[in-house]
Amino acid sequence: MALVLDTAQLSPGERAAAFHAVFDAASAAATVAHLVPEREVRTQMRLVDLGSCSLFTASGTPFSLDRTAAHVRAGAPDIVCLQLQRRGSARLEQAGQRSLLTGQVGVVDLTSPYSFAMSGEGETQSLRIEYDQLGLAPETLREAAPRLPHSPLYPMLRAHLANLLHAGEAIEAPAARAELGAATTALARALILSVGSADPRPALTEVLVDRVLWYCEQRLHDPELSARQVAAAHHVSVRHLYAVLAARGISLREWIMAQRLRRARDTLAARPHDSVAAVARSCGFRDPAHFGRRFRETYGLTPGQWQAMHLQQRDDEPGERPAGD
Repeated sequence: MALVLDTAQLSPGERAAAFHAVFDAASAAATVAHLVPEREVRTQMRLVDLGSCSLFTASGTPFSLDRTAAHVRAGAPDIVCLQLQRRGSARLEQAGQRSLLTGQVGVVDLTSPYSFAMSGEGETQSLRIEYDQLGLAPETLREAAPRLPHSPLYPMLRAHLANLLHAGEAIEAPAARAELGAATTALARALILSVGSADPRPALTEVLVDRVLWYCEQRLHDPELSARQVAAAHHVSVRHLYAVLAARGISLREWIMAQRLRRARDTLAARPHDSVAAVARSCGFRDPAHFGRRFRETYGLTPGQWQAMHLQQRDDEPGERPAGD
């Protein structure tokens, strides 16, 4: 997560130019106009890299964008943006379609001209996904865009986007952030397919699997984590949960066990002075003896041996010697 611009840190005369420079670098070229005097411009811009997608937000005084055919000819990134107006209202126009965004999600195809204008102070958030990552042609998106609010997945995506900024800020592990990006991209793809001409069922299944695995990964520390709990959280039956996971070759019980063991392995290596029992409990194991057996079956060493090996490696690393030695 990065705060890429805060105009409060700049003199009033520098703010508009900084806005234009950061916006061009973070998005696609467009003509930017501020709807307040340039010395009164106040904006914060943030950018979150989620691997397969990225999240860009701008909050503050109103502005407008006009991406013309000349801008597109000069360089058109193969990117689609799902635009959520989190605060205030805005007008979006593209391909003859006009939308008033007040808490709604709009679609912007950066491979064609568009215009966007905020009507007052507010906050706009843009989820940027490359078409290669989305796995859909621009024509599919353009066909589906006007019907997205009618999809049963639309409220889910809108709620997901509303919470995505906070989640992106809170998650530090690159692997976890990338998984969040993959699940977000899959949900966007399913939304588009759900109102398009293609069969949406495979995409819906992929979204469910990604969301289930993400849910479980965030709760590996909980020894009460169960298929019944996971199914209830995703509003499906346990039988359906098992079926969609099996279609991907996943046994939920063994997947959770493998993830807990991997987390314990990494924790033991990173914190070799912690007790094995404490690490086991932090990774969702009630019984340290059971944890020890499964760990040895998987890695060929007991947890204590694994911990001692990494502690020895640390001791063997050359340290700084006092001056004069």
